[in-house]
Amino acid sequence: MNLHEKLIIVFLVIITFACDNKISTEDGKLITHSLCKNGKNLVYETNETCVEYSYNTESKTLNLKHINTAFNCCPGKLYCDISVKNDTIILEEIERKQDCNCLCLYDMEADVYNIEAKSYVIKYIEPYIGYYDELIFEIDLSVNISGNYCQERNNYPWGINN
Repeated sequence: MNLHEKLIIVFLVIITFACDNKISTEDGKLITHSLCKNGKNLVYETNETCVEYSYNTESKTLNLKHINTAFNCCPGKLYCDISVKNDTIILEEIERKQDCNCLCLYDMEADVYNIEAKSYVIKYIEPYIGYYDELIFEIDLSVNISGNYCQERNNYPWGINN
């Protein structure tokens, strides 16, 4: 093995290690998600995507429930990559696969840790929002420790009467 090949292997090992350990502290985690709702267990209309939030002042944990988020009908495993950057909380919703030729609405619940009672911008990165605005809104936990925010969406899979 020549020097060039050894350097490539070292580089690949470093990249692999860096990607596997990209988060040095855990800002939060996905608690649970529903199965494809397909018209079942609807709390909100299907033409809305909503986030309900509640803050636990003792544990400094913010619970976020994203209702009517869209994924593939056969997504494999669902993930939520959570990061806190200054006053912005970013939740990137991810699916492992797209094995079916359809979309479905799901609910996802996540906890965000070490949150102070102050103002934050909540930003969701969703895989299937199409031409709609991103789901971004502000909360002030020093004023309200619970609440909700909704956005109307009428394209598929939202707005479909199942």
